[in-house]
Amino acid sequence: MVQSYTRMAALMAGSLERALRRVNYDHADVLLLGIWNKPVGPRILDAARQLRERGLTRFLAVSTHARMRVPSIAAAHDFDTPSVSSEEASSELVTSSGSSFHAG
Repeated sequence: MVQSYTRMAALMAGSLERALRRVNYDHADVLLLGIWNKPVGPRILDAARQLRERGLTRFLAVSTHARMRVPSIAAAHDFDTPSVSSEEASSELVTSSGSSFHAG
């Protein structure tokens, strides 16, 4: 997994490519867009999808500290893996299908 905190879509590809070179990998299983407490912007989402289409990542994920955003993130079906709220807020996971469960 590679985590990106960039808020500039133009920087995402270079950042992921550098991270992959550092560990001598050709792709990341998961590109995690880190700490989106507001909706992920369309340019960021498009850039992440392009990286997936190029084969640089297999799955897209997002993290947030805004627990109330998790259901709307899941309902949008923009991400391939569960969205996880911060540990301080909850250990609840919500899948892209909208179902939820408690971890641990």
